[in-house]
Amino acid sequence: MHDAIRFSSSVRLTPLSTMSTAANRMGRTRNQASLVGRAFLAAQHTKPIHPQTLPLRGRRSCPARHPPAQYWPHAVFRAAHDRQTPERIPCMKLTVLGCDGGIGGARHTTCLKLGAHALIDAGTGLGSLSLAEMAAIDHVFLSHAHLDHVALLPLLVDSVGAARTRPLEVHGLPATLDSLRQHIFNWQIWPDFSQLPSAEAPWLQWRPLAVGERFAMDDGYLTALPAHHTVPAVAYRLEGPTGSLVFSGDTSSDEAFWQAVLASPDLRHLLIECAFPDEESRLAGQARHYSPSRLAADLAQLPAQVQVWISHLKPTDAERTLAQIAALAPCEVQALAAGVVLTV
Repeated sequence: MHDAIRFSSSVRLTPLSTMSTAANRMGRTRNQASLVGRAFLAAQHTKPIHPQTLPLRGRRSCPARHPPAQYWPHAVFRAAHDRQTPERIPCMKLTVLGCDGGIGGARHTTCLKLGAHALIDAGTGLGSLSLAEMAAIDHVFLSHAHLDHVALLPLLVDSVGAARTRPLEVHGLPATLDSLRQHIFNWQIWPDFSQLPSAEAPWLQWRPLAVGERFAMDDGYLTALPAHHTVPAVAYRLEGPTGSLVFSGDTSSDEAFWQAVLASPDLRHLLIECAFPDEESRLAGQARHYSPSRLAADLAQLPAQVQVWISHLKPTDAERTLAQIAALAPCEVQALAAGVVLTV
């Protein structure tokens, strides 16, 4: 189980010779018991997102660079910064890198950063990350295979693959991953990095998921929810210590989606798409996107405390679409934008 533990980069070693024998024994036992206990608790839920990830309470997780504590016979570890700074309040932090239905100027397509090590979708917003931030991404959870949600995934793998020590894991519905393999990572549009530099040590790994599947994350859980689009698609729910958040991805009105939304424990935020104004409601129906009238009708189901954020606004119609939603919706709505940070 120790393989599931990720150690903090700020950990410092203190020789046993500087402490009494009794204190050494007590400190080592307490630390080891705490780590093993956390690993056991994580295993009781659905699968951790990868075998080297388990959050350590009160500190940011990062890739393991040291062997587990039981292999350090002459040292105990301590996090000195825990005594120097207040303990971090656990929460799931979602940073919007892009959320528009097109590009131009400051507009970027969908990419949401979850903590420091995961993304939801990989649209053009991903390009705002530094190389170091990109190299820290271990997981990408895709809502569906459309280009505005996957555009920079090939470049992400190519840009930082050589700087990483483990493959980037890309999660999505089987049909989503099949589309990427067949149409992008096919040696014609882009190399197949699930086979490079070698099949034994690739830069990319495909991880199929199913609707309803739940993943243990730092300080919470991520669950794939049903969505209704022109291609197989999922929405995602985040559950943190203070509530939950739902990101719709691309969807149209769908009973299964709304059942999942309304079943979300202590729902705080709903990030939901609306691509077309009412004048183009027929096109919205064909593309299986929301239009303002349809969205406003569905929002009537929401509890009053939920903050509604509108995503996927088309650049040429964004103001008109948002104004129509605001005029019709039974609740306040805001346009989602790059730079917005939400926590649950």
